[in-house]
Amino acid sequence: MVNAIISSIAAAIPALPRGAVGASAAAAVTVPLARSNIEARLSFDKELAQIIITLCDKETGEVVRQIPPEQVLQFAQFLLENSTGKVLDARA
Repeated sequence: MVNAIISSIAAAIPALPRGAVGASAAAAVTVPLARSNIEARLSFDKELAQIIITLCDKETGEVVRQIPPEQVLQFAQFLLENSTGKVLDARA
């Protein structure tokens, strides 16, 4: 089952449009997964240059899992906005 999900996602990645419009989650592709109640939604965050995979329940639309998790994306966004080239402050 996991291999089928990975294969379906890998096959859809080239379908993500290049030069996405807007700053985040601008392009999206939905991949139905065979013999599963789950579908994979692929999106691209242009600002973070990150592909985001969201596994959703087909019937309810509920997000089952997101890769990378939202907290990781928020942290990456924070670092992008607040980074001055230093990861650690020597005074801390």
